[in-house]
Amino acid sequence: MEKLTKADFDKLLLNENPEAVVITNGEGEIVSWNSRAEAVFGYGSAEAVGRSLNELLNPSNQPALERDDPRQTFESGIVTIEATRQRNDGSLVYVDISSKAVLNADGEIEFVLSSIKDVTHLKVLRDAKLVDSKFGSLLESAPDGIVIVNPTGRIVFTNTQAEKLLGYEREELRGKPVEALLPERFHGVHAEHRSHFFAQRSKQSKGVGLELYALRKDGSEFPVEISFSPLETEEGMLVSSTIRDITERKRAAEILQQSEERFRLLVEGVQEYAIFMLSPQGTVASWNKGAERIKGYKTDEIIGKHFSCFYTPEAVAEGKPEQELRTAMEEGQMNGEGWRVRKNGQMFWANVVITALLDKNGCLQGFAKITRDMTEAKRIEQALNDKNIELQESARELARSNRDLQQFAYVASHDLQEPLRMVASFTQLLAKRYKDKLDQDAQDFIKYAVDGATRMQALISDLLTYSRVDRQEKPLKLTNCDAILKQVLANLKLAIVESGAVITHDTLPVIMADDTQLGQLFQNLIRNAIKFRGEEPPRVHLSSERNKNGWKISVQDNGIGISPEHRERVFLIFQRLHTTAEYPGTGIGLAICKKIVERHGGRIWIETPPEGGSIFSFTLLTSS
Repeated sequence: MEKLTKADFDKLLLNENPEAVVITNGEGEIVSWNSRAEAVFGYGSAEAVGRSLNELLNPSNQPALERDDPRQTFESGIVTIEATRQRNDGSLVYVDISSKAVLNADGEIEFVLSSIKDVTHLKVLRDAKLVDSKFGSLLESAPDGIVIVNPTGRIVFTNTQAEKLLGYEREELRGKPVEALLPERFHGVHAEHRSHFFAQRSKQSKGVGLELYALRKDGSEFPVEISFSPLETEEGMLVSSTIRDITERKRAAEILQQSEERFRLLVEGVQEYAIFMLSPQGTVASWNKGAERIKGYKTDEIIGKHFSCFYTPEAVAEGKPEQELRTAMEEGQMNGEGWRVRKNGQMFWANVVITALLDKNGCLQGFAKITRDMTEAKRIEQALNDKNIELQESARELARSNRDLQQFAYVASHDLQEPLRMVASFTQLLAKRYKDKLDQDAQDFIKYAVDGATRMQALISDLLTYSRVDRQEKPLKLTNCDAILKQVLANLKLAIVESGAVITHDTLPVIMADDTQLGQLFQNLIRNAIKFRGEEPPRVHLSSERNKNGWKISVQDNGIGISPEHRERVFLIFQRLHTTAEYPGTGIGLAICKKIVERHGGRIWIETPPEGGSIFSFTLLTSS
């Protein structure tokens, strides 16, 4: 075997040493860097030699007592410490360092020889055992995932909830860099956050929730909220990270954001309403297209201005804007209408709703204001009011005219009866006394005069009756229709016997009515049915039917009938369908019927049944 020289042995000892060997001069600059140091720290010899060991390997947040200080080595002889050191890629390793100073002839430090062993894995195992024994049971009961890391950023403990969230077994996670649980895009921000937290360890403060995305074992991502808490142990400070799956919260937030965006777009696009927000002080905070159209301001012209600029000077002087905000605060909402002012000074009538916006604690956050331009509706309303006043005045004038007409008809018909009675009486006396002395022509003339006077008496009598329907109103009272009909049939007995008429009826109701006018109504309808008969004897039947408002009473006959085009006309006064020679009468009877029915709150109409004849139906209320 070839014998090694001292130089070869030294070289072998330096380069093949299983531990990193670093030699620095008295100023702390690296003068030798073996291959194991390259493997541990990631720097080649050419990168390391000549640089300060502290600047190269020590993190910026490293405590002073863990930094490489040649003076400490000189004073203590051989120094052994455990500390974190930073690799070329920025990651941290936990190392065991033994250093010895080599002095020159003057007793000054010439070199410092450091043997450095990577004990990162051993540190993880020690920390894991310590955490599990002291805090394991407590951490397992936590509802959220718990991941504990040591200063190198290696995972030393995970609870069952974290394993379920991430899809790993506990042994798979122990010793992994915690950034392995995050997508690569978050490695930098998380490492910086964690490093900053360790640097602030003396403050013992909890880390604010950090929203990131976690990475499962299968490569899928999910949103999480991570909070840091310090955990002091005999081995030093660890960091406990609470991991909460916020997938549902994120989804809800996204749905809310989408909903808010759709609502924002909807509000901004509304043209018919001015919809905008006010600050608690009443300044405009948002503006939609409808507000721009109605009020005339562009968004950049109005944002930040007080909403009182929309009010008339008189309303501002009265404090109306502030009063409306107070009402909204006190009652939750203010609804009102009034005149408002556009940018160009034009007035418009506005319908306004102001709603107070409160947070969950009841504190005022601002106001939502909705304004609709109601100017055209206001104009139409005013025109309708004017027309209504005009119609009311016309109705009063018409009522007065009707009263005058009724008064005239009453007076005229009443005052004309006596002269007509005298004309008829003296004409009849003349015919009787001078019958034998007058020729046939004179007798015909007298007959015509008597007939005319008689018809005129009948006409005036009917006209008087017509005018009395409204003038001589009796209070309505419960009236038995069967009893009224019995009396009417007695009055018409002669006409019934002469015509051979057959009058039948169902049981008729008891109603609220004027018994005199109800009798006149029945009598006119039955008399007409007898008068306007055909070749067969008259058959008249009265029936009744209950409806939601009262009763419908019908009078059906087998007479000559009425054509559909004349069904409305026959109810008008003086409207006759036949000559007096064919069917005598005044043409007022059905007009009186219509007036009586309307006075009782009903209506009257005519129908033609398939078998012929006519059905006169009318409605009467059950109560007054």
